[in-house]
Parts: sequence; structure tokens; C-alpha cells
Amino acid sequence: LPFDSFGAPDKEYFSDGISEEITGRLSGLSGLGVIAYQSSAQYKRTTKSLAEIAGELHVGYILRGTVRWETDDRVTRIRVNPALIKIADGTQVWSQPYEADFSSAFKLQANIAATVAQALNVRLAASEQKSLHGTLTENSRAYDIYLSALPYTGDIDNEQKIRIAARLFQDAIDLDGNFAAAYAGLSRMQANMYWTYQERTEENLSKAKANAQRALDLAPQLPGAHVAMGDYHYHGRLEYEPALREYREALRLDPSNVDALGGIGFVLRRQGKMREALEYLVKARDLDPRDYLTVFSVAETNALLRDYDEAEPLFEQCRSLDPESADPYDFQARIYLLRDGRTDLARATVNEAFKRKLGAEDQLLAY
Repeated sequence: LPFDSFGAPDKEYFSDGISEEITGRLSGLSGLGVIAYQSSAQYKRTTKSLAEIAGELHVGYILRGTVRWETDDRVTRIRVNPALIKIADGTQVWSQPYEADFSSAFKLQANIAATVAQALNVRLAASEQKSLHGTLTENSRAYDIYLSALPYTGDIDNEQKIRIAARLFQDAIDLDGNFAAAYAGLSRMQANMYWTYQERTEENLSKAKANAQRALDLAPQLPGAHVAMGDYHYHGRLEYEPALREYREALRLDPSNVDALGGIGFVLRRQGKMREALEYLVKARDLDPRDYLTVFSVAETNALLRDYDEAEPLFEQCRSLDPESADPYDFQARIYLLRDGRTDLARATVNEAFKRKLGAEDQLLAY
């Protein structure tokens, strides 16, 4: 879960970023299934109990924690106190405070992730040990800026946020020219801007390729670098086989990588391999069950396969996950038409969306 921040409001991104980085490191372990941060982040400041959260996410353990800032003699220190809770009996399996100067804060998430794996009795391969303890950068300011970019990367349709993330990733690179994860992040933002027509230029796409390649050159074992190159091939060139190779390599390095699972699923779907695509999209949904796009992709694929009874409750879930999206209404209306032949129910669904002022500007509901 997002760690609680006990510091200035403008430093809250740091505790969120630490939480996301720990999630990313744990997801790379073959002995664990880790819920994507995009889903767990939705429980920030929640009033729900840990048992309720665990039930909704279908997990057996929850890692939570606090982040405190202390400044003494102009030296800023960070104190992180994580706790691992076993849901079955509510016991605290492990807790250990960590403290570091801000200048070496980038080491904290690696130490925490490694100790959590040990507490869960996960046996680590040598490569996993090395990956857990690897540092993204030795430059504390670059790391700080990198963490501040992460909250802006979740919605590829939001151009303002994507551009903010791209600028921050570039700022981190300017401070550390060997920051592979920042190059990968910047590349993904550029490829996404090309894909969504926010900046559909050859210059932008060339930059996306160059930055993904730079990330791979610096850190060939970094899953995010392979995802970035996969995005370039898929979103930029519609080159399906090279994209699949990159996404599959990312998944080999990080078995719980939702972006890689989704990338494989979407490419396979474009290739017409619908049932195979659905397997990957369902895995992504299971690891990111509170994210609208992952749930919608499963619902949409079932609908395209004419598995309408499977799709219908998922579209209902999508409506609760994103009440402002018109797409679930669109597909629900199609189900009423194609499965039931009920034009009255289809029209009522469309009218409900229009009453809520959804979809009119996109002309998605054209019946």
C-alpha cells in the first residue's frame, strides 16, 4: 500500500515513489505475485480495513509503512518504517525501521524489498539477488526528480500529465546521464504521445527509440527498458513481432510486470489471436484489479469473442472504476443488441450515458 507520509505536503510524492519502487522490485521475484501499484494506490487514505482491502485485491499479505523526514544541522534524514501483515490471522510478520540521509535514500527500497522477500521465505536466484540490490542512480537529486515523475505516468490519454512526466524524466537524465530507468520512462512517454496523437511526429518517435536503446545499453536487465522498446515497436511502428520479443523479455525479468503482460495481450489481439491474448490480459487484470484500463481490456476482449455473459459484469465493474467513461455504456448497449436483440434496453443505456453527459463529444455512442 502507499506508505503514509509524515512530512511537508510537497514531499508526499517521495513516499508514494518509494512504495512504487518497492512494488516494482518485489514484482520481479518469481516466487511472488504482487499487485500493481496502480491498483494498490487507490487505497491511499482509505477507511477500509486491511481485511477488506485484501479481499478486494485477493492477497494474503499487505506491506504498509510510514515515511518521516527529519532535518538536523542542515542534513535531511529519512526514516521509513515498513510492516508486513499476514491477513489470515492479522499478525505482523515483520517490521523494521530504516533510516538514511536523503543523499542515499535510493538504497532504502532495495533493502526493504530484500528483507520482505526474506520474511516471506522466498528463495531468490542469484540474478534476483543482484536485481533487488541494484541502484537506479547514485545521484540523490536525480532520484528525487525521478520519483516525482512517477505519479504523472498512469494515464496515457492525459497529455498534460504525460508531458510533465517527460520533462521530469529529462531533468533526471540531465543530472545523471547514466540513469537507465529515467531514459526508459522518457521513452515510454514519447511513444505514448505518438500513439495518442499528442505528438505524432517522426522526430518524437526517433527520440523514443533512442532513449529506449540508451536504457537497454545501460541496463540490459532492466524490465522497464524492454517495455519501453516494446512500446516503440508497437505504438510507434506497429511492428508486432519485435514488440512481442521485448515484452516477453521484460516478463522473463519481471514475472508480475503488468505493462509487459498488457503489451503482449494487446499485440496478440491485433494479430487476431484473441483467446491467447485474453490469457495475458486476464493475468494483467489479476495483478492490477482496480485499474480501469486493465479491467476494460478483459471485458472488451470477451465482448469481441461474443462471450457476452463474461463481459457484462466486467463492464459494470468498469462503470464503478471510472464513472466518467462512456465506453462501458457503449459496449453494454451493444450486448443488449447483439445478444438479446433488445433495442429498448440498448437505447435506455445510451440515454443514460447522454444524461450523464458521457461520450457525446467523442461520438462513441452512435446508434
